[in-house]
Amino acid sequence: MTIELIPITSSGQIAGLGYDPEAKVMRVRFTDYFHKTTRTMKPGALYDVEPVSQEQFDAFMAAKSKGSHYHATFKNDRSFTITKVENP
Repeated sequence: MTIELIPITSSGQIAGLGYDPEAKVMRVRFTDYFHKTTRTMKPGALYDVEPVSQEQFDAFMAAKSKGSHYHATFKNDRSFTITKVENP
C-alpha cells in the first residue's frame, strides 16, 4: 500500500502524516533521532495505524501538538492496530 506523507515541520516528534480513506489507514513517520551508541542519525520509525476515520485524521492534522495528540488518541487505545512498516 502506498500512502503519500505530508511533511510536518511544526512537530518535534512527528515528521510526516498520510492517510488512505478507503483502507482507513493512517501512516505516521516519526522524526529522525541521534543514536548514542553509533553516534549517527537514524531515520524515524514508520507506522500504520488503523482503523482511523477521516474525522480522526483531520483532528490529528489540526492538532496544535501532533506528538501529544498521537499519544493521547492512538498509542494506548487498543481499538487501533499499530504496525511498524518495514519496507514502505
